[in-house]
Amino acid sequence: MATKIKPKTKKKITKQIGKVLKKHGPKVALGLVTGLVTTIIADKATDGKKDKTKKSAGKKASDKTSKKAKTTKAKAGAKSTKKKAK
Repeated sequence: MATKIKPKTKKKITKQIGKVLKKHGPKVALGLVTGLVTTIIADKATDGKKDKTKKSAGKKASDKTSKKAKTTKAKAGAKSTKKKAK
């Protein structure tokens, strides 16, 4: 059973692999192609049936955590600059 890839996507992949082949050589290009094929096979095995509700809920929780970390780091940075100014 062959996996269908859109012609536009196939063209872009071919172009990028050609660039990698010219810049990095055949060994790196082979690794890239192997990774792509593995990803396509794994995606086909799951039939793209991922539970979107669980994924989006997890993403929201991580976004909140990262926002808290950013504000904490920003506050810590602001305090440290004030001390240096004195």
